[in-house]
Amino acid sequence: MPTYECCFLDHNNQIVRTEVLRASSDLDAHREVMTRMTRVGGFSGYELRFEGHKVVVERAAKPSAA
Repeated sequence: MPTYECCFLDHNNQIVRTEVLRASSDLDAHREVMTRMTRVGGFSGYELRFEGHKVVVERAAKPSAA
């Protein structure tokens, strides 16, 4: 089963936690990350990586300068 790395991000899009997970596909890995984000809370985004390549990136939107 493939190994994925997930980097959880804070409101400044800085990595605050990294976890390694195993999943049978990119979709299953994405589902697992969403479950972990809901369970733990406090993160504003994440980067899911497989073999050094970004699979999914969800980041907090930066407020625009007015």
